[in-house]
Formats: sequence, C-alpha cells, structure tokens
Amino acid sequence: MDDSPSGDYDPGQPSWASQPSETTSLISTRNEQTKQELEKAKRGGHRVPKKGSSRSKAKPSSTSAFTAPWAAPDLSVPGGSAPPSPSNSYLSDDDPDYISESDASQYSPSHDPYVRPSRTTLHKLFLTLQVLTTTSCLLLLAGISSALFYSPPGTAVQLAIRAYSFVFIVLAVLAEWNIFGGRFLSANWPLKGFFLAYMGVVSEEELNDGADAHLPTDSLMLFFHIVNYVLIGLGLVIGVVGAGPAGVHFAAQLQDLGYAPTILERSSRVGGKSLTLYRDIDTDLPCEQVKDERTGVANTEKCIAHEMGTCFLHNGYEPVRDIMEKYKLTPEVSPEGRAMFSEYASDSLHSQEMGDFITSSILAAVADGTVKKPWWVPSFSDTLVVMNALTSAIDKYNKLHKVLLGSVEYSMPDRPSPSSLERLDMTFGEFLEQNELQAIAPFLSFAHAAQGYGYVASIPALYGLWWVSPELLNGYVQMSMHQSIEEITHMSSDNWFMKQLIRQVTRMFVGADGGDVYRTTTMLPEGYNKIWETIVEVEQLDVRLSVDIAAIDRNLGDSSAPVTITLSDGELLEFDYLVYTAAHAHAHKIVGDLTSEETRIFEKLQSYVLSTTIYSSNAVKHYSNEDTHAPIMYNVGKMQGVANDGQWYADRNDMQVFGGLKNNGMQIRVGYQFFEDPCAADEALCDSDRVPDTRECGFPEVATKVQEQFVEEMAAQQVKHVQIMQQYPFPYFHHFGKEDIGNIWDLWELQGKSKTLWLGASASFESVHDVVSYNLQLLDRFSKTSSDTSEAEGLLKGQVNCDRLGPASERQCVALPYCQWDDSDYPPKCRHV
Repeated sequence: MDDSPSGDYDPGQPSWASQPSETTSLISTRNEQTKQELEKAKRGGHRVPKKGSSRSKAKPSSTSAFTAPWAAPDLSVPGGSAPPSPSNSYLSDDDPDYISESDASQYSPSHDPYVRPSRTTLHKLFLTLQVLTTTSCLLLLAGISSALFYSPPGTAVQLAIRAYSFVFIVLAVLAEWNIFGGRFLSANWPLKGFFLAYMGVVSEEELNDGADAHLPTDSLMLFFHIVNYVLIGLGLVIGVVGAGPAGVHFAAQLQDLGYAPTILERSSRVGGKSLTLYRDIDTDLPCEQVKDERTGVANTEKCIAHEMGTCFLHNGYEPVRDIMEKYKLTPEVSPEGRAMFSEYASDSLHSQEMGDFITSSILAAVADGTVKKPWWVPSFSDTLVVMNALTSAIDKYNKLHKVLLGSVEYSMPDRPSPSSLERLDMTFGEFLEQNELQAIAPFLSFAHAAQGYGYVASIPALYGLWWVSPELLNGYVQMSMHQSIEEITHMSSDNWFMKQLIRQVTRMFVGADGGDVYRTTTMLPEGYNKIWETIVEVEQLDVRLSVDIAAIDRNLGDSSAPVTITLSDGELLEFDYLVYTAAHAHAHKIVGDLTSEETRIFEKLQSYVLSTTIYSSNAVKHYSNEDTHAPIMYNVGKMQGVANDGQWYADRNDMQVFGGLKNNGMQIRVGYQFFEDPCAADEALCDSDRVPDTRECGFPEVATKVQEQFVEEMAAQQVKHVQIMQQYPFPYFHHFGKEDIGNIWDLWELQGKSKTLWLGASASFESVHDVVSYNLQLLDRFSKTSSDTSEAEGLLKGQVNCDRLGPASERQCVALPYCQWDDSDYPPKCRHV
C-alpha cells in the first residue's frame, strides 16, 4: 500500500533508424493474435512480443552527459546504437517453427524466424568489419589530404595512395555486400537478415513479414548503413533481473541512453508489487479497461481498478507524475473522506473524520500534560489550541529533519554525520517522544504503519524520517486548510489564488515547501500496473517472462568476460552488465560470486508482510454505509505494535473512489493486514522469496490462517456475508535494523562495482516514488565528473575513448557523452571533453 502510494524525432538518431509508431494501451487494444502470443510467452518463457512497424534504437541527445558505470573503452562506446540481446531465441525448442544452428542446413525457406548468434561471434564479425571500414576511410582521407596539402599534383606517391584507397573501398563494399546482401539474404542460412535488424536497417517484424520487400538493394546505401553503425560502436547488452517498477523504469532509462537492456522476470507478468485487478461496477466480474477510439478516454468509471499492491500518490510523487504525463495516462483522482476508528471515537464501532481524529488526539495530549500549551494560547478555543500544537510540532519536526538529514534532493538522504546517526539510533516512536513531538505522534503512527512500512514502536527512526518528509507534512497542512476554508465558506478553494495563499501561509508556519497542494493523497484510475505495462509496450522493451534463473556468474576475475546467466532449462545468456532489482536478501541463491561486502550487507536485510484481500460483504457501519460513505477506512488502534499483527487495520472502497458508487448492499472492497512477525502467524508467510505468478490467481501457497483471521476481524466489526475473492500476502518493506542502518549507504558506494547495479526496494525504500527516485539519483551520480574523483571512480564515470570515432561526423560525436567535436584542425576529430 503505497501512500504517498512517445517519441519525438531525436536529431541524434541516424536518419535510417525507424521511429516508434504510436501505440495504445496493452490492455485496451489487444487483438486475438496478441492474446495468444502473450499466453504463449507466459507458458514458454518467451519475451513479450513487440508491436509497431519498427524497433527504434533511441540514442542520447547532444546534451546528454550520462556515462554508465559499466563503460569500457575497449568494448563499446556508451550511447551508441544498442543491439538487442544476442542470446535469446524468439522460439523455444518445443515450438514447431524452432530451428537450431545445427539444423541450419535443413532450414526450410517457408519459415522466416532467425536464430541469434552468440555475443562472441557478433563481436568477432563486427570487429573484423570495423577494421576493414576504418582502414578504408583512413586511406581515403590520406589520399584526399595528400592531394590537397602534401604532394604536388601528379606525383607517384599521391597517385598510388589515391588508387590504393579507391581500390580498397571498392573491395570493402563488395566484401560487405557479399556478406550482408548475399549470404544474409539466403533462405538457407540461419542468420538471414539478422544484422540488418540488428543495426535497425529493417525491423524484426518486417523480416518476419517478408524481408525481401524491405531490404535495401543499393550496395552503396547498405555500405553506408554498415559504416554508420560500426563507427558509432557496439552498445552494451545489460541484463535486468526483475520486471517490477524499478526494473522496468531503469531499463527504459537505459534504452533511452542507447543501451540494450533485457529484462528477466520469473513470474508471468510485469509490475511486481504494482498489481491491479479490474471489476465491472455493475456485475462485479473481471473486466478490461478500454479507451474510446474517438476521445482516447478509458472507461475507468465502469471498469474499476482495485489496487492490491502499490496504491497511492502524495504531493511529493513528481517523478511518478512525470511518467504519467509522458505516457498520457488518465489523470489521478483524490478519494474524499476517511473513516477513522480509534480510542478517541465514542466506541470501537464508530468512526471520526480525519480532522476530528487529529483534533481529539491533540486535545487528549494537552489534557494529560503530554503536549504543553503556551500561556498566550487561549484555552476557550480548541481550534487555536490544536492549530498551535500542530503547527509548532510540524515546524520542529521539519527543522530536526533538516539538521539530521540535510537537504534531500531526490528521496534517499546522503549519509548522515556520525553525530546525526547517533541521534537516530532509536525507533521512530522513541524519536518522536524524545523530541517532544507527541502532538503529531498519533497521526504519524498511522501515516507510517498504514502503508506497510512498520510500526513506529519498532521501525528505525531513519525510515520514519525518510518516509514522512517535510514536503509531505507541508502538504497535509495545506490540505487541512483547504478543507477548513471549504467547510466554512461552502465554496471550493481549488483555484490559483487560494492555492498560492495557502502555500505561502503554510511555509510561514511550518517551513518546507510541498508545492501547490489541494489534496495530498491521490489514486490512479487506470491502476499502477498500467504504468509499467505501458512503458514496456511503448518503449518496446525486451522482456522475458516466466524465466527461472538457475545461476548468475559475473566472472569477477576477468573484467572483459561477460556476465553469464544460466536458466533452469539449460539456456545460457551472456550480458556485459547486471542490474539486479529482485529482493537482495535472496540474491545468494542465484548469484554465486557475491563479494564479502555484498554478502555482509544482504544478510542484514529484514522484511515484513503486507496482505491485501479483495472481498465482498455488506456495507460496514460508520464507514461504507449510508451514515458515512467514506471511501477509505483506518483503525489507528490496530497499528501500534506486533500484538496487532494480522488485524484488519485499513480498508478501501474503490467502487466509490472511481465510480462514485454508494450502495448500502453488498460491496467489493480491499482490506489490509500487516505482519511484523509473519512466520509466527502462518507458515506460508515464512518464505519471503515469493511472488504472485499471475494477476488473478495470487500466490501459489494459500495463507489459510491469514484468511481465517481476516474473517474473524470482520465479524468483530459486525461485518456480515464476507466472501474472500483473492488474497495477496506480499513480502514487504525490505529494510535494515537500526544497528545496521549504515548499510544503506554502504550499498550505495558499491553501485557500479563488480559489473553490477543493485536497485529496487531493497536498495532504498518500498514506495514506487523511492525506487524511481533512486534510479534517477543513480543515473545522476554517474552523469557527473569532477577533478578530484579517484581513479576507480573516474573509470566508472566514463573515460570514453572518443578518439575511437576518428574522423566521424559531428552528429555522431556529439551524440556520445563526454565527447566534443573539434574542428580547429583538419581533418576535424571527435575528442574527449
């Protein structure tokens, strides 16, 4: 529960590279053939089929300064055209259309699929080709230079150079045309047309649809394609383990920079803990959201998204909103109203509005002396007492946050000083108490625990400060002021003037800046899962589903050796670099060469379980029935400590959030349970290395005791006719204990070493906002250079051999990071910045 939770023409891209075609929703426009292909991919571990007329090989713009940590001058030039993974076949060995290299001589012309050669073979072929083309180009330049500058016309030396250069280029053209235009067009050769698709001359779909109609017939034009590709350089092939938000987002970023990521996912779906179910508002049956062909608007009010994992956004989720805007997803909506069950309500069966809950908790703390009231605040006004206590506590919290963690540019703070770490060596609850922040403690206890990030009584203080940021608290205050004004005036304050006024007033009272906030918490009508599916589709990412990895060997003893990934069926994949986004605590099961430092860090990781249940029942009194009709419920008393494990502490009515349905009969809702000690609750929860294989079917092993406890909780709240449809007990919030909190930054310092980047929730924080921000922060880290970087760091940050391009074009040069075009001499050259 994440409470917070296409492609213009690129001038840096060769003119012959196709641009991505406009695509629509993965869910909304599937034809029958694509459904069959997806089912085939789920069964056989094949990649997600690509749509569109071509595969666009995006290259960085001339302003790009990124150089990946895996940059190696002797292997490739970062930013170059990235080839697809050379290790995978489009067909499995049990497919009737599959053909192996050993059977190539018997290959039937009636079939067109091609077998990918090994990475080593590709490198040998292209290195040989590079020698030929580079030598011919240099000889041609030598001949031109001698004709213009060095020898008088007609000298024997000049004529010999010119003649030799001309003959060499003719021979190179003929040789390359023979290779690419002759043998590669032979239907009896298994690599038919592969390199043409490999370079982007034609698309893989065009090859399969009938390559001969699309192949260039002009040998000189084909030679131009080859030279252009070789001069740019081979892109690195990156293996990404995990197709959750971190893996999909980072793979898209890599592809934008010109690299070739291949995502390996063990389940049959993308999205990880972003898992959205869809139910028809009229029939309660599974449905599919579709977009109107004329307006492009999805039917989100009829086919309702039910989030089983990632759920909310808050006012700090700008990176996620940037993704939504880029891919033109349906704008977010704000669920209005909360039903708060707590000790401050009249009894356990009655709820309060959020504002009343906060007011009651503060007044109770003032009454028992926990919160001190200044002498100048009048006692006759509860409103002034509460406002003073609330704003004073938030202002103090924000100042402490700044002192201890400094200015946080992304979401992960820099490593605190030793003195700050000492002040943070406690639980979040202890931190609030020691710093006399009891006025906001009840609010923060549910704001943190409700999202599955642990009880404040046990979670390390750092994680509490990480999640509850000053901008988040600033946003809550702004939202409260908007709601108070609207309640008094009976008019909407959702306009520019009121937003600016409230924003400035809030900054004056509590510090920080949360932006223009009208409502803090919002949700996605198309569901979080739609984000990652759309990225995969639009960017045509290379994703292989249902992949069972048996072993990963990074060959750390040989810097030039590939990272090899062996699948359980014996298939061997080779990559230049590894990006690991799955749970780090279980990396040792498949990564056989973990370093001692990696092992030390990953052994200290802990995790919880957040269980979500989609169910039907009658309306809940003082929550979803006619006397309240709140779309979301929290029970604060069930979020205090491990004694509350498994209790029904939160609930959400998505039919009301997105469809406006306020019926008093049977309802479909999503309920929440949290487990700090999951193994004690149910043996099915002991293994934290679990994923739901499909969207609808849930986890392979049913947690029976968890379901029984859920039904018992319903009965205690007088909820009747409960029918569980599906339950998802996610292993959740991988984190370090307070004694090991420094491992967060120890892992950050390991990034880029041992041919590996370690990403995902294990590296940062469970929320989508944090894993996306961590990706961006890491990309930003490797885009910066300074004069005082160490030798190792300097290598990581891109000592690119720009001279490798030699007398290439200016466009090719400036498309590469850390390269600039130098035309001060003749011939002009591409040089390192």
